[in-house]
Amino acid sequence: MTPSLSVHLATLDATDRLARTLAALIAPGDVVLLSGELGAGKTTLVRAIAGAIGIDTRQVSSPTFTVMNEYTGGRIDPLVHIDAYRLDGADENELLELGWEADGPGAAFVEWGEKVEALLGAMRSDEPARIVLEHADDGGRTATLRFPDAWAGRPGFEALAALAETGDPPGFPFASEREQWADLYRWFGESYRVSRPIEQADLDD
Repeated sequence: MTPSLSVHLATLDATDRLARTLAALIAPGDVVLLSGELGAGKTTLVRAIAGAIGIDTRQVSSPTFTVMNEYTGGRIDPLVHIDAYRLDGADENELLELGWEADGPGAAFVEWGEKVEALLGAMRSDEPARIVLEHADDGGRTATLRFPDAWAGRPGFEALAALAETGDPPGFPFASEREQWADLYRWFGESYRVSRPIEQADLDD
């Protein structure tokens, strides 16, 4: 496995950037295991990746009760979305009975993937990718990503590594680039207002 990469997701814009970068990297046949407590953003990330692949995001919903959803119409077809929370992870028939082909033509994202990781090891010859989502102190999320070594040679991997190294999102400390540009527009349009008189300390470098 490649060394782990950590990406801070302070905003939904940051999640979308990660999703677009991952969508460019993922290929048919890939399996990605997603881990994280309830509310960590697993389904949100899958939905964003599906949209970046070209799938209508209205198709994407949490497969908590259906266990498996298939989304079609994108660059990768189908995109399989599994929720392993209610699976035992001891018998490959649990997955086969869903109609999922472990070596099928599409790619698969498995929420609560740690529950079936050992099972997948017996069903597939290659390693899955892993994404762990955790709550961050600022209300955002932290994504820790690990990929099979072969992924490091794929087009787009350098962009993912750069995203992990960037740290602050574009436009920081604003929540997004759009908010940063809106702020600059108000400033240059002389419509900026402050709640107190400007002091010399505000103008000093």
